[in-house]
Amino acid sequence: MKLVVGLGNPGPRYQGTRHNVGFDAVDLLAKRHGLEWAAAPRGAEALIANWRMGGTVVAKPLTFMNLSGAAVVPLLQFYKIEIADMLVIVDEVQLETGRIRVRPSGSAGGHNGLKSIIGSLGTDAFPRLRIGVGRGDARRDLADHVLAKFDADERSIIERRKTKRRKTKRRKTKRRKTENRQKAKTTRGARRRQPVSLEQGDLEIGKLGNLEMLHARLPPRLQSTRDSACMLDYQISRFPNFQIRMFPLSPEGEP
Repeated sequence: MKLVVGLGNPGPRYQGTRHNVGFDAVDLLAKRHGLEWAAAPRGAEALIANWRMGGTVVAKPLTFMNLSGAAVVPLLQFYKIEIADMLVIVDEVQLETGRIRVRPSGSAGGHNGLKSIIGSLGTDAFPRLRIGVGRGDARRDLADHVLAKFDADERSIIERRKTKRRKTKRRKTKRRKTENRQKAKTTRGARRRQPVSLEQGDLEIGKLGNLEMLHARLPPRLQSTRDSACMLDYQISRFPNFQIRMFPLSPEGEP
C-alpha cells in the first residue's frame, strides 16, 4: 500500500494559488485515472481517492497547510502504510515555475507543510516531490507570493507542462503497444515457420520419414504436389492446433 499526499489549503479562497499546486497535482492525477474523492476514515481530516494501481491511496489534507501532519499521521496508521511508502507533493519557490524535483528524504527547506509532517512523524525520511512556483519579486513578502494566484504567463507554463507530459506518456504507451504487437506477430510467425514433430496415433513426423504415409492421407487435389519442387504447408484436420511443414520426396525417396 502506498500514500500520495498533495498539500494545500482548503476552500475556494486558496484555489489556484501557488501554495496549492500539491492539490492541483493530485486533482490532475484523479481526473486522468477516473478516481473519485471521498471522505477519509474517521480520525483523518482529509479527502481520499483509492487508486487500484499498486494499491495506492491519494489524499488531500483538509487541515490548513501548517497542520498537514495532523491529517497525514492518521492516514498512515489507518492504512498501515510505512513512512517510506508515502510521497508528499508540495510547492517550491526555489525552483522556476513548472520544474520539478524529487528527493527520497531531507529537511523541510522552509516549507510549513513539510515542517508539520516532519514534526508529527519525528522523521524526515519520506520522499517528496517539489513543484516549482518561482520566487517572483524578491521584494515581495514570501507569504503573499505563495498565497497569490498564478499570473497568466505562469499559468500558461503550467498548462504547457501538463500537456507535454500527457503527450509524452501517450507516445510511450503507443510505442509500447506497437512493440508488443510486433513481438507477438514475430512469435506467431516463428511458430508457424518452425517444423513440428508429432507423435500421436499412427502419424509421426520426425525427419519426414513417414511422408509416404502422410502423403496418402492428403486429399487428391493435393497429392499432385508429391513431385513438385515447392514446400507445402498443410493444416491436418485431425490436429487443428498444429501447422505441419512437409517437403515432397525426391525421386530417391529422400526429402
